[in-house]
Amino acid sequence: MDSEAWNEEQEEQRLKGMRREWEAASAGEHDYYAVLNVSRRATTEDIREAYRRLSRLFHPDRHHGAEKQEWARRQFHIIQRAHEILIDPAVRAAYDQLGEQGINLGKAVGYKLHSVKDLQDKFEREARMRRIEDVDEWVQSQSEITLSVNGSGIISPYSAQSPQQSSGKSAHGSGGLILQQLFMSHSFTASLSDKVSGTIEGRMLSRNSNAKAGNNGVVKVMIKRTLGPQTWMSFTTPVLPPHVVAVEAVHCPSLGTFYQAKVEQHALDLHTPPAITVQAGRPLSPYTTAFISVATGNQYTLGSMWKNSSTRALRRQAGKQPTLVPRKPSSVTIGLTGARSTGEELGANVTATSNQAYIQAWYKRKIDMYFSISGGLIVVGHNPQHAAPLSLGDISVNIDMAGEIDRHTKLGWKVDLGLASGVTVTIYLRRFRNSVKLPLLLTPMLELELAIYASAIPMAAALALHYFVLKPRRRRLIERQMEILKDEQRYQLSQQQRQAQEAVRLMADSVARARKQALAANGLVIEKALYGDLPFGIAAQDTNILRAAITKFGASRTALSTTDEPRACDVTVALHALVVGDQLVIAGNGSKQFLPGFYDPTFGAPKSLFIRYRFKGKLHEAIVKDDQALAIPMREHCIDQQIKPVSIGQLLKYRRQPLSMENILDSVGYTQAELPVRLAKRVISFHKLPFIVGTNPHIARVYNQYYEAFDRLHAFAPISDLEAEWDFTRALERQTQVLLDVIPTIAQGFLECQLYMPREERTAFINDLIRSRIGLRVIGEQHVALSYQFREEQKKAKQSLDAAGSGAAAVAERGRVGLGGAGEDVWVGAIHTRLLPARMMEQCGQMVQSMCEMHYGTAPGYYVDGDVDETISYIPSHFEYITCELLKNAFRATVDFSNSTNRSSHPPIQITITKGDGYVGVRIRDQGGGISKENMRNVFEYSWSSMQNSDSADEHGANGGGSLMAGMSLQTNLALQHGIGGPIAGLGFGLPMARLYAGYFGGSLDIVSMEGYGCDVFLKLRSIEGSVEDKQI
Repeated sequence: MDSEAWNEEQEEQRLKGMRREWEAASAGEHDYYAVLNVSRRATTEDIREAYRRLSRLFHPDRHHGAEKQEWARRQFHIIQRAHEILIDPAVRAAYDQLGEQGINLGKAVGYKLHSVKDLQDKFEREARMRRIEDVDEWVQSQSEITLSVNGSGIISPYSAQSPQQSSGKSAHGSGGLILQQLFMSHSFTASLSDKVSGTIEGRMLSRNSNAKAGNNGVVKVMIKRTLGPQTWMSFTTPVLPPHVVAVEAVHCPSLGTFYQAKVEQHALDLHTPPAITVQAGRPLSPYTTAFISVATGNQYTLGSMWKNSSTRALRRQAGKQPTLVPRKPSSVTIGLTGARSTGEELGANVTATSNQAYIQAWYKRKIDMYFSISGGLIVVGHNPQHAAPLSLGDISVNIDMAGEIDRHTKLGWKVDLGLASGVTVTIYLRRFRNSVKLPLLLTPMLELELAIYASAIPMAAALALHYFVLKPRRRRLIERQMEILKDEQRYQLSQQQRQAQEAVRLMADSVARARKQALAANGLVIEKALYGDLPFGIAAQDTNILRAAITKFGASRTALSTTDEPRACDVTVALHALVVGDQLVIAGNGSKQFLPGFYDPTFGAPKSLFIRYRFKGKLHEAIVKDDQALAIPMREHCIDQQIKPVSIGQLLKYRRQPLSMENILDSVGYTQAELPVRLAKRVISFHKLPFIVGTNPHIARVYNQYYEAFDRLHAFAPISDLEAEWDFTRALERQTQVLLDVIPTIAQGFLECQLYMPREERTAFINDLIRSRIGLRVIGEQHVALSYQFREEQKKAKQSLDAAGSGAAAVAERGRVGLGGAGEDVWVGAIHTRLLPARMMEQCGQMVQSMCEMHYGTAPGYYVDGDVDETISYIPSHFEYITCELLKNAFRATVDFSNSTNRSSHPPIQITITKGDGYVGVRIRDQGGGISKENMRNVFEYSWSSMQNSDSADEHGANGGGSLMAGMSLQTNLALQHGIGGPIAGLGFGLPMARLYAGYFGGSLDIVSMEGYGCDVFLKLRSIEGSVEDKQI
């Protein structure tokens, strides 16, 4: 391993991991969650089920022969101990917090407590107390000592003849060194309760006799209370002057976002205004945070209030005595800070006060975990007389180098260079939260040669020492410690390997039978599994790259079989034994070496698990890290499956017969196989969005909803009976309800992100999402409706049997179930085969009219004419959504135009139904002023709306729409999106979505506008039954 490829931080962490593993192995410790293959959040029932499953494999009574029974006893002993520890809440809580050391403690105190939460709280306190005892002296206290020394008298020629320094030499220094000031601070923090902590802080500043001010000090007491996981407040009061009381509140609603307010008031001088400081910050990107700080100071007035404050500049100019209240000027600061994963940090801010302004910028680069270099620039401008422009006060540059002596101690060298402040070198030492600083003034004026000596030479020396002495020394020490641990681990490795081989032999017969059954059923079969330091240089879960990498590293199998210390072990049988119901789930958050049949072949090396498996006749491959959870068939592999379109004719094939159990199982079989594939493809489509778009909270919410729907439906085993079908149907129905608000949520998200994604890409993504969503809902709601219809038929058949009283009557009655009337025979799942458009328009018109009256206080009338008795085969929820959206626009435009033209009354809206060859036409005519030519180009664009105040639309939908829409007998709460005036009003998604819904089954939607008069909207809907039965969904 060459020095360039050697990562010290990774090797340090690896050494720590090796030490923990060696200590655990030496003590005979196990990860009992991994032994049972359950997660740390597993319920008691999960633990019992895992124990029963492993008992069937390893109980000694299930094996024959003295040797195999002895193997089984060793394996079963570990499994039984894992069950005993995890099944007992008290012992489990102790094990979670303290490991095996806490097991006996858990048994001793467990039955004295009342609940699992009590146990967890107790052992959390025990663990916390142990950590506090280890670092109590350092963690609970914080201190700083700064000793400022003026050495310019012996270093700088500009100060050699200074009378002031000469006079001070005998009193405070020798040889030209002058002790200027000593600053000390110390604070101690203690927890008073779970949410309250107290801090006592003392500060002292001592200056020599030549300084402008003498000595002073302060002692403060602060009480801090946590109000929630993101909010805290504090109250600070002094013990010694100045008596400034402070109240501070901080709220952090999300990562990188913060709001802070602080109020300071002099308790002995209430005639002085309080100093108020408000700060706020939020992320601009994943690496950058912007912040602003506004401080009022304590020199302001509110009318006549505080006009005579002792901190006012007028009082000071009038020759009054100096006040004990520190004067604070008002200020504004705006800045940016940023950090990257490469170890770079940077920032800049601009601050302006009443008589001063400065610009500050800084940059820090972490060379490695032990060494860092930083630099800064400060430009100061003065305006003492409040005149313009500002005069240059100072330009200063600082360079800081810091290196770690050990994990807790840091030694640094800082050089400050300023035109007015000269050259100062600061040597500092930090250990935990304690620091000692020694600033040494080399010259009061900027000397370039001295600045180079003070910065460049120490930096070069520090880098040389770091790279050529300390780093090679640390590398040799780490490698030597690793070799020692490996030598000591060899015996443990042989023991683990022997036990794993015994477990595999015990599982072999059972796995062979399960494999044979899985092959016959075309189920999940583990073809090959390797665990260890795999030689595949690939990314996890990338099957294409994986296949290429395995070809490239084909010699790895030879290496595995010929090396003295194999880099990986074969766990094919052990992994297949964990397959349950064509699914393999391995819990994460722990090493897989404790699974039955596994062992650690490469102590100290990072390990992975490689799997090649066959599912549904297709071969898949995957690789996961040692602590990563695994579930196969993997979700990503569902993408390899192609969507299987279903025709309208197939959805209608049950229209002329009573539904049977075979019909329902056939429907659920297709639904269960198809929906997860379509949902998975939607999830992947979100991954392809730009990062800033995908992280938008509204879009991320929709992504999570699709992911959860996929996760829940994909988890069902293949369905073969009505009980399992009913469970799946109810889960499908719940997920359908969860996805109801997808469109308004995604609309709001893309409205906020329209600057970050081209319009064409946004339109394509939304179109694909909506078309896919229509297909998902049609397939899902069709099966849900068929399932309910089947159970209703079964219920009526049973009632008919009970009432008939004879076999012949029962058969006759059973034949009429589902066929006995127009109301019963018109539904085929979610499709209505005799839908009356005129009746639907009446219902939607009444609802839109009521909501228009609620919002505007008035509403136009409407009437339906034409072929009012014409019927169509269609999905009512789709029809309702389209027509409600069109009527909403017509009603709103009519009222707005009447108001703008002072029209005395609203002309009615005309709805005309026409009959065509296999379709029904609907014309909606209004006199709402029409649409301008400029707007006509945009009416079918997403996120465009003529509504100026979308907030009012949201409020109207929330307050007025719910109860009215509940009165509609709509299967999906007014056409899948809460319809008129609901969440999407004003978001610009109504007409584009209506056009998509109309065109999905071969229809169309067109608008003809006469500007200044009104609009005619032409809707053409094809009958599902007959004309579009070949349409693929």
